[in-house]
Parts: sequence; structure tokens; C-alpha cells
Amino acid sequence: EQAAAETAAAAEDVLECGSCVDVFYPAVGKRASTDGGVSSQGEWRVGTVVRAHIGNPAGAPAPAGGKNSTAAAYPSHVVYDVMIRGGVEEKCLARSRLRLVCATCLADKRTFKPPPMYCEKCLAGIHQRWRYWDEAREDETPSVKLCNRCFNDVRASPESAVIMHELVGRAVDLSIFVERKEKDRPEFVDNWVQCEECHSWHHWVCALFKGEDTPEDTEWFCESCRKNRNKQLPDELVVPHATALPETELSKTLEKSVASALSDGSISCNPVTVRVVSNIENTNKVNETLRLSHVRSGDEAGGGGGEGASAYPEEFPYRSKCVLAFQERKGHPICFFAMYVQEYGEAAGPAAPRRISI
Repeated sequence: EQAAAETAAAAEDVLECGSCVDVFYPAVGKRASTDGGVSSQGEWRVGTVVRAHIGNPAGAPAPAGGKNSTAAAYPSHVVYDVMIRGGVEEKCLARSRLRLVCATCLADKRTFKPPPMYCEKCLAGIHQRWRYWDEAREDETPSVKLCNRCFNDVRASPESAVIMHELVGRAVDLSIFVERKEKDRPEFVDNWVQCEECHSWHHWVCALFKGEDTPEDTEWFCESCRKNRNKQLPDELVVPHATALPETELSKTLEKSVASALSDGSISCNPVTVRVVSNIENTNKVNETLRLSHVRSGDEAGGGGGEGASAYPEEFPYRSKCVLAFQERKGHPICFFAMYVQEYGEAAGPAAPRRISI
């Protein structure tokens, strides 16, 4: 019976010692339910888990059968002793009264604004209050999204299959489209990382943790343990300072211009570091519908000789650059500005000769 109780307790979502948590305090006059639930009215207070053990939650009614019953002898709940910030210790708290929070920002989750969505046909942004139609594919192929107006127009057209094929370059079945709202999209939340020394949990953004390319067995230590316990990050997790990034003629010119503008404005602040972090050759494929319209207009202007098709290519090259600006805050170089540019040279032909898109 004791082993069964311990197995049931182990199946719970156990918080480790050192975890930063919010403790729920029900409002005055509100009682917690007998099944371990808590009232929805109350306040949350920050604390740190100092001990996790098997027992009966504080405030829970005594098990049926009295003190000598099996339920009393072998409790099956994991309860927690938590040190509340301010020096008060709460004992035998049920898991339902606790929620894990980031030790840096003290928030249970950090959400991000989802990336914008655009209608595949009219290219208009799909706003939060709008309805839209989603192809709802189950494979890895990106699903097609249409605003409500364009979906109704395409569905009513006798050439809907041709229209969709020209838009996305593949066959699309309108019957599998599902009506959705932008607010129905899943939340974009930050991931978590745990300190190997104090076992506290942090959001990736709060911890300045670069986790995408990091091996799973890499040990990470929070800033507090690095300062107070002499822990060092492995080389895989060390983020070099912005000034260590290579310089280019463009970055030097921009950095000097920013410094000069700050000086002329009598603005005293930490220096701004500018770097070109990406500089690659790429090609831009022309939308088939757009290209065909130029071909038809060129043929009409040239008397049907096909000059439009030869003058407007299917793709043209450009150079893509990414320029970032950094400034040191609280000992960390923070990127506060990003600019992406596309440079089109003579090779772009009549589409965008010697132009720059920012």
C-alpha cells in the first residue's frame, strides 16, 4: 500500500526544490474545495519551494476512518513547503495552489505576438476580428489561407481550380477549407530552461539562452549562480559581445553616423554598435500571375511578338542584407534595431534595376 501511494504521488507534476512558484491565497471568506481545488478569487504570492514530500495537504479534511486508517498512514499526495518572499514559510501546500513561474520575470508564461497572416489572393493582412478560411492540411505542406471575401469569390467562380493553381502552383481542394478566426490561433509561448545548480526555471528570453542549436545534455547556469557560486557557462552557450562581430565598410559608416548624430544632439548614452550580420546572394521568383500579366501587356504593346515574355524573367537575383544595432544594458548587448534590405542590381533587368527595398 505504501508503494502504491508513492507511485501515485510520483505520477503528479512534481516541483523540484529551488523552483520559483506563485502561491495562491483564496480571498477572505472563500474556502478551498475538499478535492484540492481552489477558489478563483484571491491573490498570488511569489515564493521558493524548499521541500517536497508525501503527505496530506494543509486544510484538507481528515481521511475517513480516523488517524489509524490506511489513508492516514499512507498519504498519496505530494505537498510542498514554500518560503514566501518576506520570510514566511507555508507548509504542506497542495500542487493545485502552486504554479511554476520564471525566476527572472516572475511570470508563469511569456507570450509572443503571432506572426501576421495574409490572404493568398489579395495579399491583405488578416486582422484579429476577421474570419478567414484555412486549408487545414495535416502534412508539412504550408496551408493556403484566404480572407472571407476572396474565398467566397473563388468558390463562386466556375474556374476556381485554375485560379487556385495560378495562386499557389498546385491543386487545391476548396471543400477541405475550414472557417477560422485569427484569435483562434494557438498561443506562441516561450520555452523554459532549468539551472543545473539551483534548479530554478527561466524563460529562454529572460535567461538570454540560445537553445535552438544547443545539445540537450549541455548544462546551463543562471546568472545568480554564475555570480554567487562561481559557475561558468560552457562554450556552446557563451554569447559573444556585439563588438566581437566582424565589421564591414557599411557597418563602420553607419556606426560613425549614429555616433555623430548622438553627439550633435548632446545625447549621452552607451555607444551604439552597428553590424551587418547577413550578406547573401539570393533570387526572387516572380509570382506567375504577375509575370503573365506583364507578358500579356508586353505582347499587346509589341504587336504579339512575344517581347513581353523575354523582357520579364521568371526570377531575378538580388543581395539580401541584415543590419543590427546594439546597445549595452545591464551588462548585456541588447539588439534594439533591425533593418533588412534587398539590393537589386543591373542583373535584375526591367523588374527592379538598381533599386533597394528596405
